[in-house]
Amino acid sequence: MHKVLGLALTMAMTSTGAMAQECDGVFLHFTTRGEVSDDDGVTSVDEQLLLNQTGLFQYGKSLEVMGSTREVATDSNLDYNRFYPDQPGPSVNEMLALAQRLKTLGIFNLQSDPSSPAPQQTYLNFRADCQETRLSFATTEAGDARSDVIAEIRTFFDEQASRHGLQKRERISQGDNRLPVAVSIAELLSSPERYDGKRITTSGSYRLGYESSTLSDGEHSLWIGRWSAMVKDTTSLQYLDDHQLTVDGIFFAGPSGHLGGYPGEIVRLTRVTTR
Repeated sequence: MHKVLGLALTMAMTSTGAMAQECDGVFLHFTTRGEVSDDDGVTSVDEQLLLNQTGLFQYGKSLEVMGSTREVATDSNLDYNRFYPDQPGPSVNEMLALAQRLKTLGIFNLQSDPSSPAPQQTYLNFRADCQETRLSFATTEAGDARSDVIAEIRTFFDEQASRHGLQKRERISQGDNRLPVAVSIAELLSSPERYDGKRITTSGSYRLGYESSTLSDGEHSLWIGRWSAMVKDTTSLQYLDDHQLTVDGIFFAGPSGHLGGYPGEIVRLTRVTTR
């Protein structure tokens, strides 16, 4: 009888200890997706910030220009993953300090507002000290309390990126209102660095498939992207399948397209005509 009670007490203490240890952990997953726009352009934003106390640390942030009338447009991407504590990233004490700052800012008192439509949406999942919150709200309408929490999270991750020398990759291109240079597909692929990021106009046979959108000269194919967000009254590319087209847009050297299977792409289309 005493052995049974002792075993039960030991199991209960072990279970309680395990729960306490689990509650001591910190978990944070912050996501922002959507578009940012002004009179000069539209940019797609995808931000993924993730950490937990076991050592996981992920920083992902990409900005893709969907349309721009500026002289120069810049896409950027930073994607870093740490899976083990001995790799570059925050220490456990730094994570615990971040958790304390977020609690002081009142993160567990914030409320979701998933019903408000917005071009940019934020999702937040945070756990610490046996408490958890899951939030969803329009980023641009975050308000003071939510904005303070967002700023604290971004500052923490940005400081880590700077401290450990995490470098973002950038892709520079001309604006969508620049005069395009006439060039053949063969010329584009023979000198991709020369035309990379430039406004061009070129011709070929267009094919639209389940996982393909290509312009071909019979020997080479380029991936064809979407219309520039600065262009109104566009024609859906699905109606142009199997047509001879002349397209104006931004050329980027590859690998591009589905699974990186194409040597180049034309994106941010501003004009498409049939021949």
